[in-house]
Amino acid sequence: MDSSKRKSKPNPKLKANPVSKILFWWMKEFLWTGYKRDLEQSDLYEPLKIDLSEKLGDDLERVWEEEQSRALQKGKSPSLLRAIFVTFWKQYIFSGILTFLVSMGSRVAQPLLLGKVIEYFTPNSTMAIEEAYMYGAGMILNVYLMVIMDHQYNLSAAAVGMRIRIACCSLIYRK
Repeated sequence: MDSSKRKSKPNPKLKANPVSKILFWWMKEFLWTGYKRDLEQSDLYEPLKIDLSEKLGDDLERVWEEEQSRALQKGKSPSLLRAIFVTFWKQYIFSGILTFLVSMGSRVAQPLLLGKVIEYFTPNSTMAIEEAYMYGAGMILNVYLMVIMDHQYNLSAAAVGMRIRIACCSLIYRK
């Protein structure tokens, strides 16, 4: 498709604040339109600059050429997997580390909070009901945080996978 023939709406993610990005609130207009009627091509947004095939293809092509010259010097076959890894590893690592840290914190906090809620129901407990409610609310917020982080990681991983596919297709069509 020739992108010069059509002009889409600007991507709302560009102007979204961090909370809107975390909660996917920046997509509400698009989702509401899809709820009311079938989506059409004119409803789609411009892709983000990081997702453009020209840039992704250029980045992968540069690394692929380096991989080919490195393999030639060592007398081995070049590895497309290595070129993909070198091109996209930073995007995977950042979201993976953040998700790991939040997940570990949440998984440690959940049984501790549950233990405090159970402690309220033990005989001779001096814990006030308000304190038990706070621990219960902490459990709910903790689960909510885990769900949000899981969705953010899944979106990030899918986006990187999409970028890898776009970059590889761009290289194939350049041949």
